[in-house]
Amino acid sequence: NAKLMIGNITDTKFDCNIFTKIVCISVFQYLNDQECIAALKEFIRISKDNAVLILHVKNLTSLNLSTLYLAKKIKNLLHFLFKNPTFQSKENLVMYSETMKL
Repeated sequence: NAKLMIGNITDTKFDCNIFTKIVCISVFQYLNDQECIAALKEFIRISKDNAVLILHVKNLTSLNLSTLYLAKKIKNLLHFLFKNPTFQSKENLVMYSETMKL
């Protein structure tokens, strides 16, 4: 029997030591390093001794992962630029992009 739930993979509401099998498909590539560690610790907490953990993680040659990596880099760059007072004007942003050859 399976039950669908929505929650946080790094902090589930499950009791300790209740699962014999855990399946995690295509989630880790969306987490940062700290969240990955927290999720693995959570898997340990909720799994019974000798439980089976099945992970599917996109690898570095995956087009999906490459696209996600690029999108995160662009998001971080935009966040930096728009939070930085130096780049509040369009002219300064254009000068910066020309200097950095963006």
